Amino acid sequence: MVRSLILWLVLAVLLPDPSAVAVGVARASDPWQDDAALNDVCFLGRRLGWIAGEHGVLWATRDEGTSWSLVGLPVGRNVSLRSVCFLTDQVGWLREQTELPICVGFGISRPEQVRQLAAVADGVIVGSAIVAKIATVGKTPGEQVLSEIGTFADQLVSAL
Repeated sequence: MVRSLILWLVLAVLLPDPSAVAVGVARASDPWQDDAALNDVCFLGRRLGWIAGEHGVLWATRDEGTSWSLVGLPVGRNVSLRSVCFLTDQVGWLREQTELPICVGFGISRPEQVRQLAAVADGVIVGSAIVAKIATVGKTPGEQVLSEIGTFADQLVSAL
């Protein structure tokens, strides 16, 4: 059974400036959020981390977990955030409940990017890098372009 899916790219619009979280600029919590069960944690390095939980809560820290601030998200009380993953201090995603895979594709063009994303996503989408190779068909014979795309794809797959 496929359940609802919430997949956000948490950009600066949703996630306050990380320095603001440290000084408590994030919104105040309600008692029902303070008592929410916590489901997943993600840290970038030692200091910066997030915790996702029931009632749509996302907590953030910049001091190794000594203090946490609630990040305001546009979700209701009935949302159960099951997992959280951040790639940078302002780019990440949250997953509610789903049996669908989450695939990521943001200008993926190098094996090291595939390797990094394979650890946190169910799949990696490569588009623009292949389209750029196809765009060279006028200058390069089509068979050569196809061969280059095949080699490129093999390099990306080998990073998995």
